[in-house]
Amino acid sequence: MAPDRRSRRLLAITCGALVLANANASTATTATTVADSSRPTPEAAFAANRLVEQFGPTSGEQTDILGTAAWHDAGFDGDGITVGVIDFFDVPSFWDEAEHGPTPVAGRSAACYRFGADCTDDFFDGIDLGGEDHGVAVVETILDVAPGVSIVVAQATTISDYRLVLDFFEMHDVAIISRSLGSRYDGPGDGRGPLDDLVAEAADRGMLWVNSAGNNARDSYYRHPVRIDGDLVAFGPSGTDTFLDLAGCIAIGGVRWADDWDLPAAQRTDYDVTLWESPTGDPAAGTVIERAQRRQRFGASPLESISTSRCPAPGFSFYLQVELVAGRADGDVLEILDYSSGIAEYTSAAGSAAVPIVDSDSPGVVAVGSIDPAASGRIADYSSRGPSADGRVLPDLVA
Repeated sequence: MAPDRRSRRLLAITCGALVLANANASTATTATTVADSSRPTPEAAFAANRLVEQFGPTSGEQTDILGTAAWHDAGFDGDGITVGVIDFFDVPSFWDEAEHGPTPVAGRSAACYRFGADCTDDFFDGIDLGGEDHGVAVVETILDVAPGVSIVVAQATTISDYRLVLDFFEMHDVAIISRSLGSRYDGPGDGRGPLDDLVAEAADRGMLWVNSAGNNARDSYYRHPVRIDGDLVAFGPSGTDTFLDLAGCIAIGGVRWADDWDLPAAQRTDYDVTLWESPTGDPAAGTVIERAQRRQRFGASPLESISTSRCPAPGFSFYLQVELVAGRADGDVLEILDYSSGIAEYTSAAGSAAVPIVDSDSPGVVAVGSIDPAASGRIADYSSRGPSADGRVLPDLVA
């Protein structure tokens, strides 16, 4: 007897979770900036840590590990389920109907919103700014696992734009949202923040949100109690190093001290963050590229953002400096996340998954990490790990 719609939906949910793990293992998490609609911030696609080297059909060991042949033989192939993929797309350069299904059609099966304006033409202009192959690779993996699903694709910039995408998905009866992207900090890492509110809304609309946990467990995440040398943070567990050495290209996901999140503004510690580009090994001899100077004592949340995303000049490196502006550092724990080449020193894995969406406590959100089949199925060393800031296990599953 053919599987009923509920069984197909449950299979598709399982496929969606496994797909995100598989996609996360083969493609790097791309970081996006999503701001509250009252203060829109441009979304940036950052270079992948691991590029997809080919777009041929996923086969052999990759699909055998997931046991997809047995599912398909039993009639479980996702038929009747629509999956909405939020990512970056260069359709003319990378989309192959034999592998990725029908070519998306603007306004019908593809939608892009940027500050409220329609940007769907960007999917079809043939201009590859780097990273637009990522979404096509995710679609291919979904179809390898669940060849019966229908696909719609989308991209968004602000929270308001994401709600337009939810409207678009709802109109197409999307059951599962697949998003293999990272996000800049917008909350304390405990399931609160604009993006966490958004995914809870998607769940309320009947859509399961499946998100990659991220690739930040290896040399990408800094977390240490704050120590002060003069007015500057001294990085690491000891010593007096007031410059944090970044490993190469940068895409900073944020600088956060979440323990101040629930304090009245007048009691918060205020830190400013400075990005330097300096001769390698001589950070003080460089040039200030950007400063982040939000005023926590006047109500700003306890985080700072660096918008620059690029690579240093030959012979130069990027360095971060964090200055104590107001308040006391006692008890503060500083977190720094980089989505590009990473951080050269003092990094850790624990807590690297406490980012927007992945830290959600909504039952309608599944955060998926990666295993390494070559390492006997152990969690891949790059796959982001919890706990969340409120002590929950992250991610929800690995595959």
